[in-house]
Amino acid sequence: MLENLVNDQYTGIYNVTVSFEFHGTPAYLSVVNPPSSNGDVADASPAAPTLPESYFQPADLILPVSEATGDSGYWFRIQNSSDSRSKLVTIPSSTYRAVLEVFVSPHSNDEFWYSNPPDLYIQENNLTTQRGNAAYREVVVSVDHHFAGSFVPFPVIYTGGINPLSWQAVAPRRGIHAKRKSFFSGWVLSSLGNLTTEVETELEARSLVEFTSDGRNKTVQMKAEQETEVLVRSEARKVIGKLKTESEYPLSFYMDTEDGEDGTSVVTGSLSHTLKLETEVKSDGFENEAKLVDEQTAVGWMVVKDHDVINGSAATSQMYRYSDDRWRYQRMIDAVDGLVLGDNVSESYRVQDAAKAKACLPGRSCDEAW
Repeated sequence: MLENLVNDQYTGIYNVTVSFEFHGTPAYLSVVNPPSSNGDVADASPAAPTLPESYFQPADLILPVSEATGDSGYWFRIQNSSDSRSKLVTIPSSTYRAVLEVFVSPHSNDEFWYSNPPDLYIQENNLTTQRGNAAYREVVVSVDHHFAGSFVPFPVIYTGGINPLSWQAVAPRRGIHAKRKSFFSGWVLSSLGNLTTEVETELEARSLVEFTSDGRNKTVQMKAEQETEVLVRSEARKVIGKLKTESEYPLSFYMDTEDGEDGTSVVTGSLSHTLKLETEVKSDGFENEAKLVDEQTAVGWMVVKDHDVINGSAATSQMYRYSDDRWRYQRMIDAVDGLVLGDNVSESYRVQDAAKAKACLPGRSCDEAW
């Protein structure tokens, strides 16, 4: 694995053109379905008010929670496990729903945190690397000094990471097993009465980093799973709204390093990297389920000298799949040595939305119904 380098070869600026496709209002906001009969969400009654559709709509106000000056960027720079950052935020009194989104970007000695060895391994083998602290990270968030949630960061792989050729187009055995379960609630007096929001989260993470052949071979297996359920209860304690999210992101790769000619090293490896996300929304009168899967696999080899890649080859495949109650979308890309060999997109709609399929872009495979 290459060290984190900043030079003329691996550091530069991308010129990117981004296009967006809008597919209308989500099903649970535009289609009123019959009330659920499974008992998960209470029927409307004077004691159980109905949440307005706007409750699940995107936010109309965004408050930044970041460094104020931006002299060295607006990110909070967390240096170690005891370091913390905070920001005073004032939320309008008319707020009926607030969502905190946390973004984590690993850099420097933590860029490959999911494969970092324990400090003891570095000391016992007299290594000079600063990439330690073992292969587990967890971000903890508090509001007004009260625990509000935690999560394991998604393992981001930058374009120079592991094997740079994979991204041109697109010893001791150390294991960690961590679990956390949290619950908190709060209430607000609104025009709909006294509403209580309950948030329950279960987090489980496994991480294994194994070195063999005097540290020349490295195996990494990491998997994080998190389930979050948000319930909104009326003053009579009946559930009038439910949001459930399940996420899973496994990562595994293997790297073998052998001596080459003229002071070079030959590195071969394989990688599998996946993000899975399922979301379920229920309230009186509407419900929706959505699933997203983003998966990458790569194999390749490279000849390295003084941290520079002087030769090599890599093949990468990526699959992106999304589906909800009205729409299905899938895209598959295959690339070898920086050349895209295949880029296939397919999408389909439910019968009542078949007319929208006529707007399918050229080069796509569009089915009118499923």
